[in-house]
Amino acid sequence: MHKSKSAKFFLLIALSVFFAGCGTGNDVTNKMKDGNKENIRRVRNCYSMFLKMHRYQGPKDKEELMNFLKTNERAAVNLERIGISQEQLDTMWVSERDGEEFEIRWGLNGQDDHAIVFEKTGVDGKRFVCFATPQELEEDDYNGYLTGELKGASPDSMGQMVSDEEAVNQ
Repeated sequence: MHKSKSAKFFLLIALSVFFAGCGTGNDVTNKMKDGNKENIRRVRNCYSMFLKMHRYQGPKDKEELMNFLKTNERAAVNLERIGISQEQLDTMWVSERDGEEFEIRWGLNGQDDHAIVFEKTGVDGKRFVCFATPQELEEDDYNGYLTGELKGASPDSMGQMVSDEEAVNQ
């Protein structure tokens, strides 16, 4: 009788763990959507999508990127998956923090974690630059990344997303 209770107990634990780990496919989608709440991330992720679908050659300008986002079927599926609507495509180019259109480094190539999207003015003398996650930088570093003098991280460090609060406190 003791073995029967132990077996039932372990079965109950195993089933609990199994069902606790089973979420809907929407859990991943919701996390991806949560990662695109700010315009700087939306622009960066759209640019990255273009890079990946074009053998790591970036768009030459905003028009080329927008055309791709609005006409490519795979892009449309990915945009929906990451929570970027067609309306947001037209409004995502402006920073919520300083109200100015972002500076973009067009025509980048390769798989490095490029600094792609830059706030023009920022807040309190610091401006966000978006790598895999936005980072608030001082003037010298900002200018170094904007001109390409400073380079982003290697692909090995990509995808190490942190919250905006963590990025600001780094």
